Amino acid sequence: MPTWLSTGRSQELWKTAILARMSRVNLVGLLPSELEALAVELGASRYRGRQLATWIYRKGVFDLEAMTDLPKDFRARLTERAVIEVPEPERVTASQDGSRKLVFLLGDGSRVSSVLMPDDDRMTLCVSTQVGCGFECRFCLTGVMGLERSLGPAEILGQVLAANRLLAPAQRVTHIVFMGMGEPLANYAALVTSLRILTDVRLGVGYSPRRITVSTVGLVPGIEKLGREGLRVNLAISLHAASDEVRSRLMPVNRAFDLAALMAALRRYPLAPRQRIFFEYVLLDGV
Repeated sequence: MPTWLSTGRSQELWKTAILARMSRVNLVGLLPSELEALAVELGASRYRGRQLATWIYRKGVFDLEAMTDLPKDFRARLTERAVIEVPEPERVTASQDGSRKLVFLLGDGSRVSSVLMPDDDRMTLCVSTQVGCGFECRFCLTGVMGLERSLGPAEILGQVLAANRLLAPAQRVTHIVFMGMGEPLANYAALVTSLRILTDVRLGVGYSPRRITVSTVGLVPGIEKLGREGLRVNLAISLHAASDEVRSRLMPVNRAFDLAALMAALRRYPLAPRQRIFFEYVLLDGV
């Protein structure tokens, strides 16, 4: 606490201000339908909620006062009930090939990273879904960290919004791959919320499901559940071995869901015409 707030009265004011901010809902991570419902709750029309979603997700504007087509009284009520908070890059490191690594400092002091990867007319963003990872794949540094916690939808979507703000005005993230820190299907609810927002065509920037890829170590229940969501995003399997013996040694998850169970789940996964499942395979010395 700042020293100038050390008096009893000042301490109470400081605590009240902090609690008031904590009690307000973060608009980032809310589905457009939830923003519509919030608008109605605040005495406005559902249309105002759709406008709000467009400002946040399409235009990347996080200042309520800058949303000039929203009525002033609605903005005032929103300010009392809500905040717009997204993680900002703490550090951006550029590579010789044009890729950029973004390191985000989160509200609790944790850090996650994402990577922007240019390729001709594509701009792919690799996003994280967890701080650390609990699956202990032998070749993965994140697995050595262990799992600290899962990210919320605002922290996942914030990586996309922040990356778009870094790009030149004529540029934009064109493809998104959930291949960063963590296991996406182990953070299922936040993943699906993020996917529904990213693919919502009503926002005018809905990413085609074919431009989004979710990578997994092979969590069979999660794969089956994702297939029932109807999202039709691409699926990538972190395979890395063609036998249960080797894969179980490299990836402990294989002891719970072996190759036979994994392949059976993949055969049931619904695919659009000409859509394929991707397999990721790292060539490891001595394996």
